[in-house]
Order: sequence, then structure tokens, then C-alpha cells
Amino acid sequence: MSSLILCHKQKATQPYKLPHIRYKIYTIEEMAYVIFDNLYLLDHTLMSESLCEWLEGELGLFSLADSLREQIAKRVSLEDFILYFLEHTGIYSTAEISGIKGVLAALEGQEEVEKQKKKADDLLSMNEYENAILAYNSILAATRTDAVDASFYGKVYACLGAAYGRLFLYKEAAKAYAAAYQICDDFEMIKAYLYACRQYMPAEEYHLLLSENDLFKVADKENSQKIHEFEDSLHREPDDSLIEEWKSAYREIPI
Repeated sequence: MSSLILCHKQKATQPYKLPHIRYKIYTIEEMAYVIFDNLYLLDHTLMSESLCEWLEGELGLFSLADSLREQIAKRVSLEDFILYFLEHTGIYSTAEISGIKGVLAALEGQEEVEKQKKKADDLLSMNEYENAILAYNSILAATRTDAVDASFYGKVYACLGAAYGRLFLYKEAAKAYAAAYQICDDFEMIKAYLYACRQYMPAEEYHLLLSENDLFKVADKENSQKIHEFEDSLHREPDDSLIEEWKSAYREIPI
């Protein structure tokens, strides 16, 4: 915030919870901050009577609630509704509102399926793995659109594989990475696929898999080297630089 903000005194006794967002909200300031920080996770469920009733009943913001009802009745777009709400809370400066307009304009220009993937990506980044899996699978189950490049769906499969991997569901992760490779033809997807297979397959079955393709052997060698480097670093006395090295090495392991 670039300037002083006069906060509202009222605090809710019953918190409000936005769909797809885990935070419990008690004040109008919290509501504004959560909406601003999670623009890609929001959908039309935000434009609800329950929000208006909460603003009235819990925070005593009758005028704001009524004006939001008018916006809902006009069937404004989600982006316009968000902007209207943030502008009328008085929390953000003119410059910040201008920046928010830019983000919302970019959102409005995206295909619906791109918005859905960004929401799923945000869920994945917040460690909401089960919800991310549901979101990615929803994209893949829907009729595919020509409005996005074919590689887009390969990236969805790759992200789905990552979400399964974080839950140690390696067999499901392997299937997702295999589908990603078929679409994207990306060597990194082979490495991720083999890493997942290595985690759930018996050793004999895994070595048989490697024998089927010379490219698999190359990918497995790179995976093994990365894992060994990570394991070797665990025996060193940790300091700040080593901790950062661990983080970097862990992120590069294809799960």
C-alpha cells in the first residue's frame, strides 16, 4: 500500500469463505486483499446474494451490499464486478486500481480453458493438490477447443502429473506424463515419466521398461545423476547456501 488506509472497525463474528480459496475472511480489508491476491481463482460464484447478505449482516455495509446487488442484476462481467467491488472498498489507490484493471483486462482476453488452467496452477502452487487434480481433469474431460495450441493440453497433463506426484500417486503421475510426452514430444516429460515409474514399479519391471527404448536409458541416467547429487548434498553440513542448493535440486527432480 502506498498510502494510509482508514480501516473499517467492524469485524465479522462469522467469517466468509470464497469458493476455491481456503482463507476465512473477517473484515472488508481481508476480503479486498484475498480477492486481489487470487484473481485467477475467482469465478461467477463470487457474484452471489450470500456475499451481499454477509456484508450487511456481519459488517453493516448496507450501501455496498445494495450496490453489488445492482451490479449482479445488470449481469455485469465477473471482471467488472471485481473491479467495482475493489474500487468501492476505498482500500486501493488509483495507481493500484489501474494495475488491477490491467490484470483483469488480460484475464478477459484469455480463453476460458486458459483461465481454468491458471486456476488449477494456482491451486497446485498452494499445495491444494486434490483440488488441482480435479481442476486439471475437468479441463481434460471437456471438449477440446482449437482456440489454444495443441501443446496446451500437453502442459495440462504435465501439471496433472506433478499434482499426482506430490501426493505420491506415482502410477497416475506416470500415465499423465506419458500423455504429456505424446502431445509435446518434450524430453523433460520422458524424465518425469521414468521418475514416476521408478517409484512404483518393481526393479525388474522398471529395467525391462528401460530396455525398450534407448532414449529411456538416457533419461534415466540423467535422473539418477540428479538424485545422487541431491543425496550426496544431504551429508554435508548445512548452511544457507546449501539449503538453497537443496531447494533447487529438489525442484528439479521431476515429480
